[in-house]
Formats: sequence, C-alpha cells, structure tokens
Amino acid sequence: MLNLETENLNNSFKGTSSHKRSLFYDKIAKGIIYSGGIATIISVVAILVFVFWEAIPLWFSAEGKIDKKINLQEKLENRTPIIIGLDEYKQILYAISDSATIDFIDITNNSLIKSNKIDLIKGNKILSASKSLTKNNIALGTNKGEVIVLQIDFKVDYLKDDTRQIIPQFNIKSIVQVDSLERPITKVVYRQFNEDEFTIVALTSDNHLLQYSYEKSKSLSEGDEKIYYNDLTHLLSGKITALELDNFCEKLMVGTENGWLYYISAKDKNNPQLIQKINPTLTGKSSITTLGFIIGDQSLVVGDADGNITSWMRVLDSTTDYGWKLVNPHRFDSHKSSITSFCASSRNKSFITGDKEGKIFLKHLTSEQSLLELSGKATSVADISYSPKGDGAVILYSDGTIIIFDIENPHPEITVKTLFGKVWYEGYANPEYVWQST
Repeated sequence: MLNLETENLNNSFKGTSSHKRSLFYDKIAKGIIYSGGIATIISVVAILVFVFWEAIPLWFSAEGKIDKKINLQEKLENRTPIIIGLDEYKQILYAISDSATIDFIDITNNSLIKSNKIDLIKGNKILSASKSLTKNNIALGTNKGEVIVLQIDFKVDYLKDDTRQIIPQFNIKSIVQVDSLERPITKVVYRQFNEDEFTIVALTSDNHLLQYSYEKSKSLSEGDEKIYYNDLTHLLSGKITALELDNFCEKLMVGTENGWLYYISAKDKNNPQLIQKINPTLTGKSSITTLGFIIGDQSLVVGDADGNITSWMRVLDSTTDYGWKLVNPHRFDSHKSSITSFCASSRNKSFITGDKEGKIFLKHLTSEQSLLELSGKATSVADISYSPKGDGAVILYSDGTIIIFDIENPHPEITVKTLFGKVWYEGYANPEYVWQST
C-alpha cells in the first residue's frame, strides 16, 4: 500500500514538472511568434515608409530662378549677338555677333575673357546662325552665299590647389561657298554625321533651298572626296520659314509660311526625295516658325506663329511608297504669341521654347508637361541655350539682354498618366502600357 502511494506521488510530481516545462516552452514559442510578427509588421511598415520617402521627390515640380542678367550689347560695344552657348559648368558664355566676332564671357564675375574676330572678305557679314545639340558645332550664313562652320570647345584644367580652370577656344572647320550666285544666306543648318561626312542646308534671300554634302571615302584604296550639291526648291512651294536636319544627315524638315511641313529624305545625297507633306498647325494656315529635333533625332518639335507646339515622329506604314509616315503623338500647352526660339536638352526629352512676348517654358516630350515658366522680360526671345547638364539655361532677348537661369528638373517624366496609363513612346505605332526610363 505504501509503495503504491509513493508511486502515485512520484507520477504526480513528474506530471507537474512536465506540464511546467510545456508551459514554459509554450510561453517562449508564443513570445518568439509574437516578436516575429511584430518585427515583420515593423519591417513592412519601414519598407513602405522608405519607398514612400524615396518616391516623394518624383512628384516635386521643376524649379527655376534667375542667376545673372547681362546687357550684352553694352558689354560688346553695340555688337548685335545672334547666337549664344554655355559650357557644362555654367561658367563661360559665348556669343557670336553679326560682325563675325566670338566673345567669351566669364559669368561668375561678368567679365569679358576674350574676343576673336573671324576673318571675312571685306563687305561680308553674318546674317544667320544655328548650332547643333551636341559637339558645339555652329554654322554661320553670310550675305555673300558662304557658310562658315566652326566648333566651340571648353578645355577644363585643374590647378595645383584643385581650382578648376576653363579655357574657351574655337576652331574654324570649314568655309563653304554654298551658293555660287552669292545670294545672302538667311537660314542655315549644319550637321556632322562623323569625321568624314557632313551636310549643310541653306536658304537664300530669294527662297532657294540649297543642299551641300561632303563625304570622304573610308576606303584606303580610293581616298577620294565627294561633294553633292542640290537645289531642293522644286520639292516644295511657299515661302520657307524654318529648317531642321537630323544628326544622321538623312531627315530634312522644312516649314513654310502657309503652315506646311515637308519631310525630305537626304539619305541619297545625290538625289534627295520628298517623302511627305503635312500641315501640322491647328488652324491649317499658321506659319511654322521653329523646328527642332529632340535628343535621339526621332521626335520633331514644331512651333508656329499662333504659339502652338506639337511633336511629330516617323512610324512604319506599309501603305506608303517609302514605308514611313509622320504622326502626331504629342501636343503641348500653347504660348499666347508666336514661337521664336527652341532648344532641346542633351540629357533627356525636355526642351525649352520662347516666344515673341518673352515667355519661356520648359516642357517634356513624353509626359507632355509644361514643367516650368521662366520669367525674364517682356521682349522677344532671340535664342536659347540649354546647359549641357540640364541644370540651367541662357536666354538671349532681341534687345541684346542675356538672362541666365538656374534650373532644377530631376524627374520631368513622372505623371500619373506615364506611371499608370498608356504612353506613346518613340518607336511605337500607338500608345501602350509600357515604361521607358528615357
């Protein structure tokens, strides 16, 4: 009897001890599960907060402010500047005047660094000018049918104390007698495909459109040079008001006073062909005042005398003889007066437009946004230079005033539509649910 009671007592003790251990382990397990759940929730919330925090800047709007104002004509002794540009550090400004003088100005202290005179035949002067989006190639048209091609370069050096020194310089690449009749060149565009090939398209004072193309054979056995000269006037009608050529020297775009846009293929330098004629203006009769390719040379921005801005690009079309046609994927907020100047960014799909009343807007191609209005002065905009890094712009007004703007525009492509809606990207025949970072 005594042994039975002792056995029951031992069993009871063992059961109690086992139960306590089970409760202890249960508590530990519950604590671990509870802590793990809390940690998971905290981690998820932290990730969401981090993503949200990182995404906030995507929705910040572009900002711009005036950095400097310069009365250029006063500084340049009444020389009339016709085209301007800026180095990548926004330190050195160049201005080319109608007297064929290239002036370099240090923006930081508003001082004239140096002036260089381009040697011209007596009586010659500069009537027109244009610049390329990259490489700082500039074409100058004269009153005697010549086109002067030069390149601006900014040599960057660092001194012993790590001070940055920028040395501006220029090189005259060629002087071409585009018009043998020596008619004044009122508009000109120059594009260099590579070191061995370039094309000049020039408009004379009597509305003749001339093409001059140069090619140097890459064959070691030949080593010859070819020059192609064509009068393209017969391909179009009406007074020409705007010109643009892509960097491949293949797509020539010509705008006219009565609103027509002519797409001419210059791929065959010996026989350029008219591919398409369209009227991109909203009224069907507004004069085309500006033409400009966006970086990549796929999209063409068209500005007209009514202040309207549209973009056009090629898409495949098997119904046409050439296999391509121009379509209108984007329309932008209009100006209230005639578009007088255009400049594309060399970093993204942004561009700047200026008008006759001095209004300046920063826009983005794909998102169709008007990102920023740059308030300068109520004077017609003569030229615009977008800084190479996209962080500033220089505006030349018709009275010779120059205003330098600082621009902060980190995410111009972000809108609700571009993130969640159909977007018409370059190379697509229609808008689609796709995303491209550039």
